[in-house]
Amino acid sequence: MFVPTRYFLWPLALAASLTTLAVMAENTDSTANIEHISVNYKQAYRGDVPLRLQAQAVESIHLEMLRDNGITRFQDALDLAGSIARQNNGGGLWDSFSIRGFPGNENMPSGYLVNGFNAGRGFSGNRDLVNVEYIEIMKGPGSALFGRSEPGGTVNIITKKSQQHTEGYLQLAAGTYDQYRLEGDYTTRLTEQLAVRFNGAIQEFASFRDFVFTDKTVFTPSVRYVLSDSTALLYEFEYLKQQQLFDRGYVVLNNDLKTLPRSRYLGEPSDGATRVDATGHQLTLESALENGWSLLAGLSYRESSLKGNSSDAELANARQTLFTDGRTLTRQRRNRDYQAEDLSIRGELSGNVSLFGQTHHLLLGADAYEYSLYTLLGRYRGPAGSYSLDIYQPVYGGTAPAPTPLYINDEEQWGFGFFIQDQIKLSERWQQSGHPNLF
Repeated sequence: MFVPTRYFLWPLALAASLTTLAVMAENTDSTANIEHISVNYKQAYRGDVPLRLQAQAVESIHLEMLRDNGITRFQDALDLAGSIARQNNGGGLWDSFSIRGFPGNENMPSGYLVNGFNAGRGFSGNRDLVNVEYIEIMKGPGSALFGRSEPGGTVNIITKKSQQHTEGYLQLAAGTYDQYRLEGDYTTRLTEQLAVRFNGAIQEFASFRDFVFTDKTVFTPSVRYVLSDSTALLYEFEYLKQQQLFDRGYVVLNNDLKTLPRSRYLGEPSDGATRVDATGHQLTLESALENGWSLLAGLSYRESSLKGNSSDAELANARQTLFTDGRTLTRQRRNRDYQAEDLSIRGELSGNVSLFGQTHHLLLGADAYEYSLYTLLGRYRGPAGSYSLDIYQPVYGGTAPAPTPLYINDEEQWGFGFFIQDQIKLSERWQQSGHPNLF
């Protein structure tokens, strides 16, 4: 008999977790007086002006808030923001949201930034929060400074970075419906110039829905190397593997929400898991120049894919036998093969100058990107009752019809932009800013 790995790996994980906690407890007294030196990282598009003085409405979701609410998914974290609403998430396969009522393309994942780089484009699954320090939500058209964003605003994720001190944790969580999650985070200094950070998570979730599961593995290490007293390089890597059974929910007849038990799965278990694979690389150079000026430049490359089959309810009335006999659900069989590559480069120079008795905080920069997207959707769509399921007495299995291509889309996008921002300090109490964008 085959036993899924989720049922025998977790005792080992629990033992490792308890051992780590014991070691941490033993070292509490000896490390209490050790001085920790934290490395602060410069944020993109910020210049030398602190966030509280920016002419921008920004809402922040911090790590403490995420921990207090037990949130591990990016989409769930956005529920804490009053200006964001959920949108079509492709059967739970990606993150999708609208900001102030602007949803973007409702059939694609929503765009967002990670450390100022485009990251939401493509099919990178459900973003995990194991390596997230905080989330910034920049509201309104002022977010246009970030380029290619929705008019409602921009979401920017700030990740955890390598530090010069040693700290970490290992955490195991278990919940109802056989849901288990193991996550960890560890950072330390290897030499005076080199610091590393390793974090990631393994998640195996069953569901209250029959057959439905979501398994995910995330690994997000980073390395910081100090080139000189004023210059450092930071490399961050992301790896995600997500597998889940595609599920579009259940049916309701005659406005009766109890038409079926909520556990009833109306797809086809033999379709197998839809798989998402994504990797990301970010390389950032930060340098402090003379007279308070600084340079921040970086490169980001991401690739992602989503592949799998599903059996979905037929929505056309003329083809749906459920509307005639009240029990036979006609389905379509679909095949998805989506792939994306995203390359971005960015550089900015920031500092301040005095002109006509006033201080001008200047931010000058440029960015460019190249993005490719391939989507293939195959579909079998037979006559009413040709590929069906009895919703009250379902019998799964049998010969599944092979989908044929419905459409194939292969596109390339590219763009570049220049931006200039001048925030003027008129006095100790008055400040003015403007950021015209040149494209």
